Amino acid sequence: MPVENIDQNSISLNYDFSQFIEVVEFVDEEQSFLVDILKNNQKLKGVFFGKAEFIETIRNSLDDTLRQRCEFIKGDLLASILPSGYQVYILKKLLDSLDANQSEDFLKRCFQATETYARFLIVEKSKHPDPENGAGKIKEKYNEIFKKTGFILTNIINSNGLDLVEVLRM
Repeated sequence: MPVENIDQNSISLNYDFSQFIEVVEFVDEEQSFLVDILKNNQKLKGVFFGKAEFIETIRNSLDDTLRQRCEFIKGDLLASILPSGYQVYILKKLLDSLDANQSEDFLKRCFQATETYARFLIVEKSKHPDPENGAGKIKEKYNEIFKKTGFILTNIINSNGLDLVEVLRM
């Protein structure tokens, strides 16, 4: 089952986004986790970054009130200069779709574009029915690449079939 078909709202309800002012989502399709996050956090502002057609689809799907709290930046996730200066970034399925070298290159670019203590929330479909065992598998899968690229894995939340992996830029 694709990530977008799972209850996206569960992420916004199981992670404390109230601690942030703005959240950036790297958009790689027409579905967005950030929309639900913004609906559940009225003071939060959102930044959507991705291909023009995805950004326009998301912009057009929002009502005026929500759209006023958002910024829309068109760019290529793997080639453009990434948005900088934000506290938290959401990556949905992106690392799963890249090979090891591409993932490492992308995370190095993220490191360069962000400030110390920026957080990255990596959302992917849970592949493990047992959340505790799944967390161990995720640590195995990502820990080395995070260390190589200047990030520290700080938390793993399993929610309604999704794994939310939180990493901190050091």
